[in-house]
Amino acid sequence: MRRLAPELLAVALGAVLVLAAVGRQVELAAIAPGDLAAFHQATFNAAHGRGFSQTALSFEGQSLRTSVHFSPVRALWVPPYRIRPGLSTLVALQGIAATVALWLTARVARAAGGTPLTAAAAVAIVGLSPLTVGVATADLRPLAFVLPGVMAVGLGLLRPSAPALLLGGAWVAACREEAPLLLAALLPAALLLHRPHRRRLPALLLAMLCAGSVLLLVLAWGRLSTMSTNDDLAGSAVAIATGQRPLFRDATEARAGLRALAGLLPALAAPALALPGVAAWTFLAVFSVHEPAMPGQPGAHYLA
Repeated sequence: MRRLAPELLAVALGAVLVLAAVGRQVELAAIAPGDLAAFHQATFNAAHGRGFSQTALSFEGQSLRTSVHFSPVRALWVPPYRIRPGLSTLVALQGIAATVALWLTARVARAAGGTPLTAAAAVAIVGLSPLTVGVATADLRPLAFVLPGVMAVGLGLLRPSAPALLLGGAWVAACREEAPLLLAALLPAALLLHRPHRRRLPALLLAMLCAGSVLLLVLAWGRLSTMSTNDDLAGSAVAIATGQRPLFRDATEARAGLRALAGLLPALAAPALALPGVAAWTFLAVFSVHEPAMPGQPGAHYLA
C-alpha cells in the first residue's frame, strides 16, 4: 500500500478537483460564464449533428478550424456529452484530465529515480499548485487538457519511451495552439538527460513533435498564435527603458501570473524545465499586444 501511495494520492486529489469543478459549475449555474456557455452550446450542436456552431461569443468561430483558439480535443467531449448531456459532464472531464496528469506525475517522479515519498511529494506539489487548481476547476478550458499530455512527454523523456513521448506530444498538439511553445520548453530537459546514450532519440523525437505541431497549426488553423507581439520589439524595449510604457502591459494580470508562478517555486529544483517556461511567459507578458479577435484587450490572463 505504501508503494502505491503516490498513485492513490493522485486519484484522491483528482477526485477533489472533479468535485470542486462540478460544485463550482452548479453554484454558478445561474450566471453561466460566457466561455462555458459557448463551449456548452457548441458541444450540444455537435452532439446533434450541427457542427461546433454557437452564438454565445461573437468572436468564436463556428467550427474547430475557425475558432479563435485551436483545440480539436473538444471533439472528444461529444461522445460523453451524448451519454450524459449537461454542463457538469463537460466540467467533470477537465477534472478527470487533471487526475490523469497527477497519476502521470507520480510515474514521472518514479522514472526519475524518486522514492514513493518523493513521488507523493511531487503529486502534492503539482496537484495543489495554484495553476493546477485554477485551471482544473475553471468554468471550462481546453487548456486544462494539456496537463496529462505534458506529463506523458516527461515520462517518455525519462524512461525513455517513444510511444509515451509521441502520444503525449500528439495529445498536447490537439489541445491548444500553445503546443509548440510547451513542447519546445521541454527540449533543454531532453538535452540534459543524465544518460548520454539516451539523449539523441528523445531530443530528436521532441524536436520533430515541435515542428509537427507548428505544421498542424499552419495547415489546419491557418495561423500560429492567438496572441500577437508588436512589430517593433526594439522600440518597445527603448520605451520600457525610458519609462514611456510600463514593463507589463496589464499590471493586474501580470500580478496574478506572478502569484501563480510563486506557487511553482519547487520547480526551481529542475531549472532546465522551469527557466524556459518562465522566460517565455515573461517575454509574452511584456511584449504581447493583444488578441486579434479582441483588439484592445490585454489577453495576458491566458498566459497566467
